[in-house]
Amino acid sequence: MHQNERKGICLCSASCIQIKLGVCYDNHDLSLPEQFQHHLLVTRYKNAQFFGQISLGKPEQNFTVVFDTGSTDLWVPSSYCVSQACAMHHKFKAFESSSYAHDGRVFGIHYGSGHLLGVMAKEELKVGSVTVQNQVFGEAVYEPGFAFVLAQFDGVLGLGFPQLAEELGSPVFDSMIEQGLLDEPVFSFYLKNNGSSFGGELLFGGVDETRFVSPINWVPVTQKGYWQIRLDVVKVQGALSFCYHSTQSCQAVVDTGTSLIGGPARDVLLLQQYIGATPTAVGEVIMRPCPI
Repeated sequence: MHQNERKGICLCSASCIQIKLGVCYDNHDLSLPEQFQHHLLVTRYKNAQFFGQISLGKPEQNFTVVFDTGSTDLWVPSSYCVSQACAMHHKFKAFESSSYAHDGRVFGIHYGSGHLLGVMAKEELKVGSVTVQNQVFGEAVYEPGFAFVLAQFDGVLGLGFPQLAEELGSPVFDSMIEQGLLDEPVFSFYLKNNGSSFGGELLFGGVDETRFVSPINWVPVTQKGYWQIRLDVVKVQGALSFCYHSTQSCQAVVDTGTSLIGGPARDVLLLQQYIGATPTAVGEVIMRPCPI
């Protein structure tokens, strides 16, 4: 592994070509070993949104963001945004920051559940204890629709590969590596459902081995952009299988920015029927309660 290779670990790095997967276990101790300084707590909202706090500028302006491996760009609402979604969230005030650098180029981002428009800038970014200088980010000036109105977070911090970026410049994780801010070119997630607002942790520069059962297995990333991997087979209680009939198996994306499991309509319909889920008119499903 070369020092400049980027790695991502989803716990329950890849160089540019690998991702690690491990089995998590229930650890109620919210502290981290002393050597792990670059971490932040992740808040959980209704098992659907996982987000944490960052700050931009001098003096610091705080925002909650989704740490999203399914996208690459960093953006927060601008004080110049007049959309309803912006009015419901914290907005970045460029005129209050002494470290702000205006760029002016326009960008647009389309997500599965909404889109936005904005202008690019550079600013000092703080994520946990990591301070990134001259980080490119987006000031959203137009957030139409209701996708972001009811969101519990202000913006998004993407952790995907640079190939996905709509903004020009190094993504946040790449900037951390380029500026020599991390002990290892690694980030790792620990996400959990424990009935409280504590949703887990995000750690930059290492792995907290108290959060999973060894070993961690390496899985190659098949295409740079998303954290895309190959699934050899998907089984439901050992009785229903997907992917096994394909010579290329199934391609899947490990995405911390969504709570959904998606796939080809035919396979998903069979899966819904098998687990007793009831499809709705808009393509979602209603699940019956089940023990975990």
